[in-house]
Amino acid sequence: RREGYNVYTATSGFKAIEILEDIKIDLILTDQRMPLMTGTELLKTVKERWPDTIRIIISGYAEFEAVLAAINEGEVYRFITKPWEDNALRSLVRRAFEQGKVLKVFNRLVDKIKSATPDYKINANFFNDQGRVFAEIEDHNHGMDEGQIACVLKCIFEFFESGDETNDLPMLSSTLIKQMGKLSFTTEVGAGAKLTIDMPIEDKEEEEPEE
Repeated sequence: RREGYNVYTATSGFKAIEILEDIKIDLILTDQRMPLMTGTELLKTVKERWPDTIRIIISGYAEFEAVLAAINEGEVYRFITKPWEDNALRSLVRRAFEQGKVLKVFNRLVDKIKSATPDYKINANFFNDQGRVFAEIEDHNHGMDEGQIACVLKCIFEFFESGDETNDLPMLSSTLIKQMGKLSFTTEVGAGAKLTIDMPIEDKEEEEPEE
């Protein structure tokens, strides 16, 4: 709460789902070992029903295999081991929110590309690793001719240059330019097209006030 977040607490996974049904939750932080429903079971449900909610789990090493399976299936954004360090947890939550903003912008870009290429089925994959967010946007092994390439590149340029009703897009553009983000586009007719955006997220540590 001192970090400026609105915090809702639940005594079980079922109570957490009730909150999610009534309130838009951006990030959920759950223990693994809980009565009636484990943390991984809860986050699997959250992924299916509220995929944009960032999911973090806290657990001891005894449940590591279950948590690892959830991570591999994309149900968990991060795994925190007990005992945790408070400053590290604050930093992780702050970084998770920043990456969540980037993913929302990426989704808007995907929608723009889909509109610009109505004859193509576009598949998008988003993932994060070591403080970087990656977006891979590709067609289904068709590839694009010169006219379609120009259309997609024009769409990307206008997207990053356009004004926006939120601060998310300027943040993304600034990070892409100043923090050595990478954007690549490869295509070959009959072999597929793929756009990759590699976006670093700064992790600025703030000095903690003395207690």
